[in-house]
Amino acid sequence: MKEYEVNKLLTLLIINKVQSFRNSYDLTKVLAWKFGIIEFVDLIDSLLQSELIAKVVINGLSHYNMTLKGVDYLKANEETLRLEIYKLYPLQIEFIDSLWQRDDVGVVNNG
Repeated sequence: MKEYEVNKLLTLLIINKVQSFRNSYDLTKVLAWKFGIIEFVDLIDSLLQSELIAKVVINGLSHYNMTLKGVDYLKANEETLRLEIYKLYPLQIEFIDSLWQRDDVGVVNNG
């Protein structure tokens, strides 16, 4: 799996598991600081175009929610993501493990 695809799945995982990282400001911070991911706009645009996430703007700040399609996509690729993410980000194993242990935050049913 290419690094870009792993980063898309990682972004989905974070949106799916951590309510406080669902806004663009905090999501950008965690992706950049923990994983060195700077292609945030490209990743989000790709996830939105694929209808894996939905966007709502509140007070000028974008907030992202998982769609049912996004949850299904994440689950279908979970094993591959687990293998690849640890190889790509060995210094963030503890943080990644904490994500996997969390419950899903919830989804937006977009039909």
